[in-house]
Amino acid sequence: MKENRQSVTFPSLNDTYNFDFKPTDETSWHYCAQCSYKAKLKGTLKCHIMTKHNLKNRYACEKCPFKCAWKFKLRIHINRFHLDEQDVEWHTCEKCPFKAKAKSDLVNHVKRRHLNDENVKWYKCNECPYKTKYNYYLKKHVIGKHLDQEKINWHECEKCPYKTKYESDLKNHMVSRHLDEENVKWYQCDYCPYKAKLNNNLKRHINYLHFDETEAKWYKCNECPYKTKYKVALKSHAVTKHLDEKKINWHQCEKCPYKSKNVAGLKSHMIFRHLDAENVKWYHCDYCPYKAKLKINIKRHINYLHLDETEAKWYKCEHCPYKTKNPSTFYTHRRKHI
Repeated sequence: MKENRQSVTFPSLNDTYNFDFKPTDETSWHYCAQCSYKAKLKGTLKCHIMTKHNLKNRYACEKCPFKCAWKFKLRIHINRFHLDEQDVEWHTCEKCPFKAKAKSDLVNHVKRRHLNDENVKWYKCNECPYKTKYNYYLKKHVIGKHLDQEKINWHECEKCPYKTKYESDLKNHMVSRHLDEENVKWYQCDYCPYKAKLNNNLKRHINYLHFDETEAKWYKCNECPYKTKYKVALKSHAVTKHLDEKKINWHQCEKCPYKSKNVAGLKSHMIFRHLDAENVKWYHCDYCPYKAKLKINIKRHINYLHLDETEAKWYKCEHCPYKTKNPSTFYTHRRKHI
């Protein structure tokens, strides 16, 4: 396998890749005429206009629905998703075996795994205490939490009613829902037969099922001993257990009185209760005629009924020897110890 090794030099990483974008009162802003976007640099505004508003000269991938405003982004996309392993230009970490197909992924890995918090220049929100190591996450936070609904630049799917505030989510949606099977670049697990359409799904799978206590990335609650391998589970825990009822941002169903503390709960409710049968994307069991509207339900079905003792995912109690394949039964049992 050919491996073109490119590495990131650690001493200059902070200087090169970390910027504190918190503006000052003296900032001279350049405003977009078509939306609420603003930028410090004129060149950055031009990039925004090309990317978000100029749809005529976009570069389109020949193998999937992906398209973009910049040729270099198309090259990154092809390198990441469509090249054979031996043709990929790899970027390797100097501190561990990690390697990435995109340099930005390597930089994010270094920030996440090898930089101490005191050495990081944080991206800080002007509206709340939120801070992050990544400019991309700050943008997502501002759009999701602080931007008025009428100012949001929605990204809409051309093939179904789906829309999102985030361009990356739309790309993931296209791959997950609308890309033909023969055009999918599958991410294969090195430890078991599992494969995923999205790299992040494979990472979560490996972290949850194949990494031991010391290797796994844990998300820990600041208010109690709770910890989890899933970031979304930590957010759900914080909202459910520690957030004042008056401060909860409820997600209300438009068709019935149902409301949820998290978006995932509302999405599941909409699919399960209100989506017409002809619009449902069914998940079929490979072992029996069972089918489900929700992917999580088909996973639980297969785990509970079709996987043997060694393959199955077990829910183990931290306080006693009890274990089960059924998560509902497990959570009911766990409440006995609280």
